[in-house]
Amino acid sequence: MQSSSYRSLFDLDENYIYFNSAGSSPLPIKAKEAAINSYDFISYTKHKESELFKWLDNIRSLSGNLINAKSSEIALITNTSMGLNIIARGAELKSSDSVLVHRTEFPSNMVPWLKLRDKGVDVRIVDSKGFPTPEDFFKRVDKSTKIIAVSFVRFYDGFKFDLESLGTFCRENNILLVVDGIQGVGVVPIDVKKLNVDILSCAGAKWLCSPCGCGFLYISENVQEKIDSPFAGWLSWLTEKRFENSIQPLKEPVDMTRFEWATLPYSSFAAFEKTLELFIDIGIENINKHITELIDHLIQFISENDKYEIISSLKPEERSGFISFKALEKSRDLLKKLEDEKVVISYREGGIRVSPHLYNTMDEMKRFCEILNDFS
Repeated sequence: MQSSSYRSLFDLDENYIYFNSAGSSPLPIKAKEAAINSYDFISYTKHKESELFKWLDNIRSLSGNLINAKSSEIALITNTSMGLNIIARGAELKSSDSVLVHRTEFPSNMVPWLKLRDKGVDVRIVDSKGFPTPEDFFKRVDKSTKIIAVSFVRFYDGFKFDLESLGTFCRENNILLVVDGIQGVGVVPIDVKKLNVDILSCAGAKWLCSPCGCGFLYISENVQEKIDSPFAGWLSWLTEKRFENSIQPLKEPVDMTRFEWATLPYSSFAAFEKTLELFIDIGIENINKHITELIDHLIQFISENDKYEIISSLKPEERSGFISFKALEKSRDLLKKLEDEKVVISYREGGIRVSPHLYNTMDEMKRFCEILNDFS
């Protein structure tokens, strides 16, 4: 599929330029249709329980395909925070253990770990001079360290962490590498096996162009036995014959379904399935190439304009799907100007975050640069 046809996959309001994929994204047309049709599948005569469970298996498989994981390493979850809380509680850390997390993490990958201080766990906040490096983490590690938690991509400036170095170090030192994947998965290629990522939690509502209420949790088969399920429900404790005998005997499964406690928001997952199929068909590398071309045009414009400054890293290995910049004067006024011009965008940590996706065009990026050029 050519990049020129990506936009036709979405039903967009042509009066707006939507550069806020790091916040939330429009759904593909087929994903919207699937969500609507799911109500017939679930609620009426078309619903068959055996088909339902096969369908969920397919979504697990597609999710795993996205990051080079097995379907047996995937649990379906409703948001990134859910997955990270499962790990924070399920790892059963003790007061003698420590966790490392960077100061600039989004609260989803900060609060679950800070809450462990109630149990006496030593949660260490890593800081950096400039952009984070693996060494910033390494120097805070000691024999008590059990987990390093980090984002694949930082939420406010698109900085891509060096997961490969972190993963190698963690593997060599028997430390779990836990990754918040939501700002990178779907737009930046990732191979959890190559990078030695033990655990990754990701929702569908941003770069995966899906509704709220869907996502997946990856736990490597090598470490699954180290993670207990902190909660239980009717779907995570199975009967010998699921629907023929709902009373006895109950048993907890040993696979990833033990983290899927109860009924999921199936309409959201119906849309999620179609988006995953679309992204896999197009290829994450091709999606990334398209977005990089758009961002490169913006970088070139800013480099030739003395009114603006990029605050993101421009090193190829540290770039992702978006960048942030600031106006040297009147950044808030610029934000108002962009809103008046019907540009949907975000202001994060003092910078204007520009996060286009496969549905955006070069004409839109050129129009965006014209607005910036006219701002005074």
